[in-house]
Amino acid sequence: MLRLYKKELKTELLAGLRKVLFTLGVLYFAMVAVLFVKQRDFIYLPDKTAPSKSLVNADGAVQDIEVHTEDDLSLKAWFIAPDKANMPVILFFHGNAGNISNRLFKISDYIEAGYGVLMAEYRGYGGNPSTPSEEGLYADARAYFSWLNAHGYKDEDLILYGESLGSGVATEMAAQRKVKALILEAPFARLSDPAKKTYFFIPFIEHLMHDKFLSIKKIDAVHAPTLFLIAGKDEVLGAQTGLNLFETASEPKTLKIFENASHNGTYQYGASAQVLLFLSTL
Repeated sequence: MLRLYKKELKTELLAGLRKVLFTLGVLYFAMVAVLFVKQRDFIYLPDKTAPSKSLVNADGAVQDIEVHTEDDLSLKAWFIAPDKANMPVILFFHGNAGNISNRLFKISDYIEAGYGVLMAEYRGYGGNPSTPSEEGLYADARAYFSWLNAHGYKDEDLILYGESLGSGVATEMAAQRKVKALILEAPFARLSDPAKKTYFFIPFIEHLMHDKFLSIKKIDAVHAPTLFLIAGKDEVLGAQTGLNLFETASEPKTLKIFENASHNGTYQYGASAQVLLFLSTL
């Protein structure tokens, strides 16, 4: 009788364990399914409101511009012309959150030094139509190139600046165009690197991603002088993914590590001075 009781108890425990494991499995794959379907909502965090030029301290020199993409979108952005005819233009691609008004503190020193700046705004950001995606952001970047070319700025007059997610856009463009220089702030080698860091419990996450931003496979095609600004305490990406990108990049390349900087903190440790020093060598 005791043996029969033990056998029944063991059967019940196994059945209960199977139910628990099945429930956990269902919940896990349901969570994965939600992340798969809604993944772009976790990648792109736009401020959709139109930025105000009242925030800009550039002596009224900020020009509202409108560009037209190959998929028939009209995008608005800001342009500050260079002080002198021979000064390059910095084409600035910002990160995944906010809009161009959140980066004004980053461009003030460059404007003061006489550089032109085009603050590129993406689809779905800053009052622009549509929703962002990797291919969409590349199309937006090409539209800004076309606008600059049409206004007398050749590719070789342009310095591409990519911040975080924007580093993927800037690298894509620099691999295809003969630009003057490339600056990458808090870059990543591939978008799956920070995804793996955040969603470590999904070991196959790179196979689920629609937008990959594989800068690691493009950077060796960039032959323009490249400056890497790495945040040593990058809590979002980790510093190693940017270092991996640097190691793969072709010469000439320059590395500056801000040991104590967080992901968004390189400018607190003198990033603009390093950028201006780099630009002075071109």
